[in-house]
Amino acid sequence: MLNQIKFANSEVGYAFVANGQSAAYMTLNGGHSWQLMPGPPVADLKVLSGAIVAVRFDHSGCPGPCNWSIDTAPIGSANWRTVIAPPGNRVNHGDAVLVTQGPASIYAAFPSNPAQGIGPPDDQFLTSQDAGANWSQTGSPCRQGGVAEGLTIAVAAAPDEVVGVLCLESPSQLAVYVRISTDGGLTFGPPRAVPGGSGFSQLAITSASTLFVGNAVIGGTGTYGYRLMGSFNGGLAWSTVASQTAALPGPGAAPGDFLGFEDASHGRWIGGASSLWTTRDGGRIWSESAF
Repeated sequence: MLNQIKFANSEVGYAFVANGQSAAYMTLNGGHSWQLMPGPPVADLKVLSGAIVAVRFDHSGCPGPCNWSIDTAPIGSANWRTVIAPPGNRVNHGDAVLVTQGPASIYAAFPSNPAQGIGPPDDQFLTSQDAGANWSQTGSPCRQGGVAEGLTIAVAAAPDEVVGVLCLESPSQLAVYVRISTDGGLTFGPPRAVPGGSGFSQLAITSASTLFVGNAVIGGTGTYGYRLMGSFNGGLAWSTVASQTAALPGPGAAPGDFLGFEDASHGRWIGGASSLWTTRDGGRIWSESAF
């Protein structure tokens, strides 16, 4: 089942299944019709400077093992070009996170799966500051600086080569923390703990000091408490900026979730399945509207 859709402009858009279960579909007429894009399954896809960038696996059905590549194509074209597929690029799961920022910055991560432990190869993190022409590749930023067992959950970026990661402390998996880089992902600052346990899975940042984490829709029945936390001093202190208790979508549902900013002032959060939260002042005040 397709569960991701991204539009490059008013006419050209892409639909795919997160985590590499099928090839992507493309529309050239605003969604009136769609065509299958040839090639391997797409795990994640973003738009960057007149092109699309995608993480693709060499076959469907991940968990794998699966070999991956990062490929680009002009917007509206199915002419893929691989920009990186290094030796030893195999992962044992289908999880991939791709983030673009500005005209040329690309960040790709293959988050560790808590169910599969913390060992390699599930610890890859790649950065490019020139639209994929050159790359730096490191292990998980969640484990830098003496933190031996952190698991990557999410990645987000902001202008001026600022990138952040949301990490799950392991092996207890009872706490989460954020680490921020100001040099395009080459090095990361100290872990900044997020209060409230391990339920957070969303990350958005607008600068090295303004950070947000949220918990997303989960499956099941009954009700669930959703919370959006914000920090305006680089993670040293956190406060709840939005929250709600909402009904869960029920078993077998595939709900969506979202946390992100269009610019430094305007952001949106989908926590519970029935509400969209919006901020227009950089994340200090959020207003709720029903879907």
